[in-house]
Amino acid sequence: MEQKKINISVRDLVDFCIGTGNIEKRSISILSEAAWEGTACHTKYQKEMLDEYGDRFKKEIYLSDKAETQEILLTVSGRIDGLLVTSDGACIYEIKTTVRDLNEISE
Repeated sequence: MEQKKINISVRDLVDFCIGTGNIEKRSISILSEAAWEGTACHTKYQKEMLDEYGDRFKKEIYLSDKAETQEILLTVSGRIDGLLVTSDGACIYEIKTTVRDLNEISE
């Protein structure tokens, strides 16, 4: 039997695993504004991290890993927003923004 090769992004894998949720029905102009604000927040935060930690902080890092059985070779890949390397180890940063009131969000 030939080994099946599957390549998937982290985003697609999470979407598949969750399989539920709802997309807010907002106008395209509001979504565009929210996307612009989210990008601006990412940029600001990453600059602050670079200013504070210098070369120990890397932004927009592409990662990929493989899991293999006799039947399947699964490659999962994606990008992380930041990686901070310290003497204690490494910390992965995934920056999320929202236009919702934080009081409306529960853990």
